[in-house]
Amino acid sequence: NGGVAALATLDGAPAGAGGCSVPVDGLSELAGLAVAAEFRRRGIGADLSAHLTATAFERGCRVVWLEPGDADVERIYASIGYRRIGEKLNISLDPEREAG
Repeated sequence: NGGVAALATLDGAPAGAGGCSVPVDGLSELAGLAVAAEFRRRGIGADLSAHLTATAFERGCRVVWLEPGDADVERIYASIGYRRIGEKLNISLDPEREAG
């Protein structure tokens, strides 16, 4: 099973796009979603997100997750059923520092 990508059009013009990653162990990330400025506030982002999510589930994903950019974006995802279940902690290891 591969990932899924979609392009939303309005009156024949590209309005938005996004995708879900290739699933790993039934998990897929909804990412790269964008709507062109002139098409915002028309529900295109929500519709596109709902379509991508439904397609991922139809293809066998058990969980689709995402990282909303801000509170406004999080509200859009909440309107189609996403809910906050936790927060992500980003950590890294400095390769210049010796382990020890």
